[in-house]
Amino acid sequence: MPIRFEQPEWFWLLLLAAPIVFLAAVWFVAMTPSRRASAIILRFALLALILAMLASAASVRRTSILAAVAVIDVSGSVRRFGDQTIENGERIDAVEAVRRYLAVASARRGPEDLLGIVVFDGAAAAVATPSRGNVLERGFDVTMRQGTNIAEAIRLGRALIPPDAAGRIVLFSDGHETGGAALAAIRELRSGSPLAIDVVPIRYNLESEVVVESVDVPPTAAAESTVSARVVLRSTGRSTGTLRLYREGQQLDIAAAGEEGPGRRLTLEPGLSVQVVSVPLDQGRVHRFRAVFEPDIIETEGGQARSGDRVAENNAAEAFTITPGKGSVLLVDGVSGGRAGGAGSTLAAALEENGIATQVIASGAIPGDLIGLQAFDMIILENVPADVVPPAMQQQLMAYVRDLGGGLAMVGGPDSFGAGGWIGSDLAEILPVRLDLPERLVAPEAATVFILDNSGSMRRTVLGSTDTQQAVANAAAALAARSLDKSDEVAVVTFNSIADVLIPLRRNDKPEEVAQRILSIGSGGGTDMAPALYLARDQLRKSEAKLRHVVVLTDGRSRSSESLPDIAASMAADGIRISTIAVGDDADTGSLARMAERGGGTFYNAVNPLALPQIFLKAVRVVRTPLIRESPFEPVIRDTGSAFVEGLGTPPPLNGIVLTRRREEPTILLPMVTPANEPLLAHWNVGLGRVVAFTSDAHEWAQPWLDWPGYQQFWTQVTRGASRQPTSRTFQAGATPQDGRLAIRIEALDDDGRPIDGVEMPATVFTPRGDAREIRLMQTGPGVYEAAIDATDPGSYVALVKPRRGDQRLEPVTVGGTVGEGDEFRVFEDNAELLEAIAAEAGGRVLDLADPAAAELFNRAGIPPREAVTPLWPVLLSWAIAVFLADVATRRIAWDRWVSRAFGAGVVDAARRSIEARGGQAAATMDALRSGRSAQPVATTEPAISLSSDDAAKLAAQARDRRRKERLAAVKDAASSAPIVDRASASGREDKEAGSGLLAAKRRATERFED
Repeated sequence: MPIRFEQPEWFWLLLLAAPIVFLAAVWFVAMTPSRRASAIILRFALLALILAMLASAASVRRTSILAAVAVIDVSGSVRRFGDQTIENGERIDAVEAVRRYLAVASARRGPEDLLGIVVFDGAAAAVATPSRGNVLERGFDVTMRQGTNIAEAIRLGRALIPPDAAGRIVLFSDGHETGGAALAAIRELRSGSPLAIDVVPIRYNLESEVVVESVDVPPTAAAESTVSARVVLRSTGRSTGTLRLYREGQQLDIAAAGEEGPGRRLTLEPGLSVQVVSVPLDQGRVHRFRAVFEPDIIETEGGQARSGDRVAENNAAEAFTITPGKGSVLLVDGVSGGRAGGAGSTLAAALEENGIATQVIASGAIPGDLIGLQAFDMIILENVPADVVPPAMQQQLMAYVRDLGGGLAMVGGPDSFGAGGWIGSDLAEILPVRLDLPERLVAPEAATVFILDNSGSMRRTVLGSTDTQQAVANAAAALAARSLDKSDEVAVVTFNSIADVLIPLRRNDKPEEVAQRILSIGSGGGTDMAPALYLARDQLRKSEAKLRHVVVLTDGRSRSSESLPDIAASMAADGIRISTIAVGDDADTGSLARMAERGGGTFYNAVNPLALPQIFLKAVRVVRTPLIRESPFEPVIRDTGSAFVEGLGTPPPLNGIVLTRRREEPTILLPMVTPANEPLLAHWNVGLGRVVAFTSDAHEWAQPWLDWPGYQQFWTQVTRGASRQPTSRTFQAGATPQDGRLAIRIEALDDDGRPIDGVEMPATVFTPRGDAREIRLMQTGPGVYEAAIDATDPGSYVALVKPRRGDQRLEPVTVGGTVGEGDEFRVFEDNAELLEAIAAEAGGRVLDLADPAAAELFNRAGIPPREAVTPLWPVLLSWAIAVFLADVATRRIAWDRWVSRAFGAGVVDAARRSIEARGGQAAATMDALRSGRSAQPVATTEPAISLSSDDAAKLAAQARDRRRKERLAAVKDAASSAPIVDRASASGREDKEAGSGLLAAKRRATERFED
């Protein structure tokens, strides 16, 4: 296996080996030659291993595996214009044509060849990672985001190629990119391993098409002035039709003199056509315009057709103008649904009588972008539940207050504040009261069990996006769990082929922990709901809550579905209410509807799975007595200095309230409370705006107030005090969308018309998707400040500029522009030039969609084999540690004495002498024993010899001296066999070694032995 060094220059340090050898030869002189050689070799090996790691040593393995990734454009322009004609004259759409192309081009795949699929429009998604299977059976019909981003798709395709395979990307597109920079992305990828990118242009050329390219109106204008709207149209042929212009949804009369009707009749010839319309502005602040061209319907041989036009998506464009005109109040009616004369219009009528322009809408009609909200100085949410205000819209409302300086008021009612499911929501963060109950209200009032289907079918993606039904359902259930009060009880049961209690019934005192457990639910298995219902019933039987509720979500048909309504009825008899949610086309809506009916709950059919968060919130929202108290009480006005209650006197009683509690924040004013000191009216500043909370209502609980003169005064003071203040006219701003960018320009002039320089211009740009981007405008001329951002998503972009001059904050400036829907449809032919440039930059080929056989996707000609590089530092590090330990050991342990010849001879001779001595002693002992036995029978007349203690001590000393002499004799014999060293020649070395205590001790011992 070849080895490669990424930084071989480190090996120059091997030159240090020479001084290392020399120093070792000098320092290790006391060692035997073998031990000295081993120390030098180990030290050199350690150095080599360290240098190999520093040089990034890696093993290189060449592989012949080839992975081809098809990157397929599924944007609107390809779907609309890319129809292809096949051999029999049949017209098929471009996506199906690409599928057939790949089927032929990959017919000669080898056993090791891999094929992957990436689809893209404004975003990119992997349909299939490179594999040996048949990936062409998977669905390509995916819609994610409007636009075309070739660069992102190429990056994703490159990332999917396995590291041990050579790669090829095949790009199918019409070449019209509305975002990203494909050529720049390819230059980035070229820095890595070689990658070929072939292109297959999807060609078309429109001969009959009309496009409304833009509506041009001044970005800002004087109040109640007249502006000119320029509508730009382009046509590829002759077309007749009607141009219509709308302002805030109302059609304007732009007919030419002598024409009937509000529209203007046009006859378009090939090329550009510009229509200019004068439009008087009203007293509003934001004026939104929409121009639409409606081609005539003509009769042809094949039936009816549009005159000179094919596509309707590119026949409209939008723009808006902002004026410093008189703002108004938007009242969101959650009481009577915005119905004229309904109970919810009581507050609006009081404001109108005091000269405050008020627009009443239903809860579900809140503007979805900041431009729609910018038209109002204040927004009042009257008894509005959280489930009708999606999280994205809540973020828009927060930006409207914090960054645009708008006012926001939440007015109570049975469906407001905590009772309306606002606990844990984004908007709850900016309310001046806390929505969770005080600790004294801890008795469980509601117990909810979520039953979630996690069968294999929940893996399906949602409406062409990359999110699965399971992910959306989990997120919705987690949001509902967060909205429950901490005193509630909650449990979660999952089911597929089997049922399981994921979270047993418990207090919701840790909602985030419950939410995270729900978000972790996976998918797999069949669908059998009945066991899950039994588990939920067992859980709720343990609860003492006043309201017990089950929420079931499923996307399929359960086994034994005919028994489910009966189970629901038996649970209802136990006081358990059941609501059901059906999602997906395969759901058994009939059985689920009967379950909800017999279980005393509600059935929801989620045609759009993305609406599940609102459906879940609606299913769990209940009127619970701890959050609402309906009994008369006397409001108490506190002396806080708030202008909202100035001059009111003594208010009449109120008949109800939604319970909240104080937020411990010193900037919050609490000018009105209940006799128990509970919040009734609270307000504070949030960013540039102001937020108000009134925890009673303005119609039913406030019946005693309706005839009180202070009713109109109170609400007028609240509205005017919280509404946005007029902005300065120091700055003239404009924003122009062009070529996928939004150019923002501000001109700063003083009262005398002179430019103002040196102003810092930080800005926040809010996109149509609700994202916030921070930018900074740079000065480009006297009093002129400019910046630009990417703007590919259709819709309105709003820029809030916050000027600052030194430490002085100036009035904020709001400006914006609109990117029209269908920008990618505003083309008449493919952009093959860009695709050819991509192929040239990446070293690829330009292929023909009509000739798949010539593609040879898995032909390796021109594609170098891929090298799989594996770093070797883990192996080298292990060896370096082992060599280091051996190096230390060979210098610290005298292992050579065990293998030297002199040491071996000495050991053998000493052993021989010891054996001989022991043998002699044994023989003498045996002789003495024999002589003793033979003399024993003979009688003797001589007395026995006895030894004194002194004699015994002398004999012991003699024996000890004899043994010492024998040992010294053995050592001397061993020393005599060693080479004779000249004492004179060694004297110099002894002087050098004089500083070594160990060597000196050895020398003295040797001298004593010789003496």
